[in-house]
Order: sequence, then structure tokens, then C-alpha cells
Amino acid sequence: MKRQFKLCIIAFLCIFLVACEEDQKKKLAKAADDIAIAVDAGIKIKRECAKQGWIDQKQEFFVTKALYDINSAGEMFSAHVKKINQMDTGSKTELIQLMRDINASVAKLNDEILSIKNPEAQAKLKTITFMLGTSMTIVQSLVE
Repeated sequence: MKRQFKLCIIAFLCIFLVACEEDQKKKLAKAADDIAIAVDAGIKIKRECAKQGWIDQKQEFFVTKALYDINSAGEMFSAHVKKINQMDTGSKTELIQLMRDINASVAKLNDEILSIKNPEAQAKLKTITFMLGTSMTIVQSLVE
């Protein structure tokens, strides 16, 4: 009887751990999707700012470059999340490095935004860094 109880407890723990890992993986995939959504929104906002004359061609180029870098790092992050079978130390280490790459690109974007003199353009573009920051906070809570 005690043995059966122990086996039930072990089985429950295994199921619980697998369910937690799947939930964690879904949240990571959602964060990766949110990064892509933020980049897409950023491109639209950047175009609107350029069309309004709030940013010049040089600023538009640097914002575009920063968004491209974020998108590239986000795609690598998303691809890694999709291939994770088990959330082990190696997977977490890789995700942390990819998260750092995204954060570095977001910091570059933020620097570009801060160099823009038009307050309306700055305010609109800062929403992108806020969206990305929120996604990265979620990722950090899941992998560290």
C-alpha cells in the first residue's frame, strides 16, 4: 500500500513537472510572438514618424537598423524556444544569451529614440521599447 502511494506521488510529480515545462514553453513562445508584434508595430510607427517629418532619413535608418537587429535576435530566440524538448541548464543558458542579445538591441533602439528631438516621435517610438521591455521581463522571470 505504501509502495503504491509512493508510486502515485512520483507519477503525479512527473506529470506536474511536464505540465509546468509545457506552460513555461508556451509563455516563452508567447513572449517571442510579442517581440515580433512589437517590431512590426515599431516599423509602422517609424514610417508614420518619417511621413510626418518628425524624424529625418538618418534617424529613420538607425531606427530601422535597431528594429532589424531586434527582429533577428527575436527570430533566433523563437527558433530556440521551438526546439526545446526539456528546460535544462543548457536550454536556459542559451535562452539567457539570446535574451541578452535582444536587450542589447533594445538598448540601441532606445539610444536612437533618445537622440530624436521631436517629442511626439520620441513618445510614439518609446511605446515600442516599453512593449519589448515587458516581453523581456516575462522571459527573464521564466529562465532565471
